[in-house]
Amino acid sequence: MQNYSLYARMREHGTLAGKATDVPDVRFALPSTINWIRSLAILVDSLKLDFQAARRFYGNLQRRSITERELNSIFEQLLFSLHQIAALQAIADVP
Repeated sequence: MQNYSLYARMREHGTLAGKATDVPDVRFALPSTINWIRSLAILVDSLKLDFQAARRFYGNLQRRSITERELNSIFEQLLFSLHQIAALQAIADVP
């Protein structure tokens, strides 16, 4: 099995948000993650969003071919969402 690193991939190709050398340093992620979770919760609550609304919206999108940088941006956001889930689980476990 080959070693795969999403971080190395982003450092090689960059993302839509920036060049390969502009990939952010991971040590600043926790404070940003906590604030992002808080703001997302406020937004989702105020807009009354749910999975059905997301399913309707994304079900109407058309598929297209994408560049390496665009694919990296998608991977970056998926990784970011996994971090959010892990942070939520960790915060929920704190008494």
